[in-house]
Parts: sequence; structure tokens; C-alpha cells
Amino acid sequence: QAINKCSWGSSKSRIQNQLKLTRGRVPSGLRPTQLIHFLGELVKAGYVTTQMKSKKISNTYNNRWEEYKVSNKGLKSIYDSSRKVLLHPPQFILEEEQAQKEKLEKRLKELESYGVDLSAIPEDELKTGRGPVITKHMAYHQKIKFLNSSGRDAEAKGMNTLLQRLRAWRQKTAEELELAPASIVSEDVMKSIAYSRPTSPEALQELGVRTRKIADLANMIQKSIKDLGLQGAKSELDSSSPAFVFPSKPFTPQRCWIGHIDKKLKN
Repeated sequence: QAINKCSWGSSKSRIQNQLKLTRGRVPSGLRPTQLIHFLGELVKAGYVTTQMKSKKISNTYNNRWEEYKVSNKGLKSIYDSSRKVLLHPPQFILEEEQAQKEKLEKRLKELESYGVDLSAIPEDELKTGRGPVITKHMAYHQKIKFLNSSGRDAEAKGMNTLLQRLRAWRQKTAEELELAPASIVSEDVMKSIAYSRPTSPEALQELGVRTRKIADLANMIQKSIKDLGLQGAKSELDSSSPAFVFPSKPFTPQRCWIGHIDKKLKN
């Protein structure tokens, strides 16, 4: 309808492209049942008109429906992408924003309860509550919490002691090289080291360690793991866990996995 009613000389293909771009700007997380809430606001703002329609199906029954059409004001907004369409946000948007705000506040309070310095976390991660730095902090502290709750207090204590030794090594190395401690190894990377316990310079480099003292760090970790009795500690995926075996060649499963999304491939 928007294409056929265009009255200012624009080609259909141009309007079709503009509609395609407009659809692409719609957040992918919104469901059709949510998008329909915007219709009322579009009608109030004059971008869409609405009219009740009816059709007689039989002598005793009329079929009634509500018809929506793009108004001239709406058509101009479709044609001119520089025009801003300002609407009052639907209630579900406000509720979602409030839920995200509460979730973010909860995550930041949780990090503070673990003693994490929020000023050392990138600003973009503080705004969303997600990111690689926050993930490393949370992984370490959640593992400590898991170990304590599952009766593996000795391993949890060993991890904490290893982290303390990493901090001491960083401070000593920073003094030797006359550099800021954070430039040697950041706090989140040290927690990642205490979590996964790499023992080679190559493995430490993969975690983000870039100091020229990396060989000394690897030796210190090896010694600490042995001293603290962490070399025999089980990880979440220890030898008693069932192995995941990949097929040696392509195969077709007998049935779809629960929750799968079937997407048709384009030629």
C-alpha cells in the first residue's frame, strides 16, 4: 500500500529498498506480538490510519476486522529516511528496560561483593554488564563458590592462594621493571590464570600475558601448583566426565535437537 499510494514521483524500487532498510533497523529480539503494540502509537501520531471493516458472511453472521493503512505523513517518513519518527515507548519496552537496569545493578553489586575494582572495568562493559573482563572475574568467583559448596574447600583455598602469589609476583616484577602493576598482568587475567592454571609461556600468552618475564611466571605457577596440591585437582570436565565424540565424517541425525531453528539456505 505504501508503494502504490506514493504520490510524489518516487519509483517503486526506491520505496521497496527504503522499506527493506527500515525493516532491517527493527531490533531482531522483538516478537510480532510486541511489535503490534507500536500500532496504537503510530495511529496516535498520525503515521497510520485505522478503520473498522465488516463483511456479511451469512444472514446471521458478519465478519469484522480492523484495517490499518499508512497515512500520507507515514509515507513521507518512509520515503525520507532523515525524518525521525518519535513515539511514546510501549509499556513492554519500559518494563524490559527496567528489568535490564535491575539485572545490571545486580551484576555490578555482585562484582563489588567479590572485591572487584569497578574502575578497572571498561566503560562499555559497565554499561551492559557483559564483556570479556567481567566474564573472567565472574568465572573465577563462581568457581570458588562452586568448590566451597561442593565440599572442595582445599581446592578453593589453593586457588585463592595462587591468586595471592600471582599478585605478589606482579608487584615484584613491576618494581623490577619500573612499570605499573596493571601493565604487567591485569587483575582479570590473573584470575583467569588462577582459574585455568596454565604452566607454559605459550598458554599464558593465549590468556593475554605479554610481559618479557613470562617464563619466570610460568615457573612460579608450576611450583605453586605443586606446593598447593592443585596438580591433582579435578576440573569441571575431569576424566570421569563422559567424553564428547565427534563423528569422523558428515552425518544426518535421526531427529532434530530440541530447540533447534530450521533455517533455509539461500542459493
